[in-house]
Amino acid sequence: MAGGKLRLPLFNSLSARLLVLTMFFVMLSEVLIYAPSIGRYRLVYLQDRIGAAHLAVRDQGAAIVRASRRPLLFAGRATTTIPPGAVMLTDPVDLEIPPLS
Repeated sequence: MAGGKLRLPLFNSLSARLLVLTMFFVMLSEVLIYAPSIGRYRLVYLQDRIGAAHLAVRDQGAAIVRASRRPLLFAGRATTTIPPGAVMLTDPVDLEIPPLS
């Protein structure tokens, strides 16, 4: 303890300090690279789910009548971005639904 400073034995050598700094910057770069991609994954997933939406007449169980399948469109496009708190309506769908179905 020279001059009143307490030094940990781990940080006495230059190689140990460089190792710790390298580990720190690797972890920092991983956060800076992966955090935006995680946030973007959520947006892309929701846009894919909206793009896959369709309307159809139910046959039996969970099956649908294939000829009645109609994609849901938003201003003529399959996908849209819905701002927070907004309501988004689809374009009208031309679909004949049998009575009591």
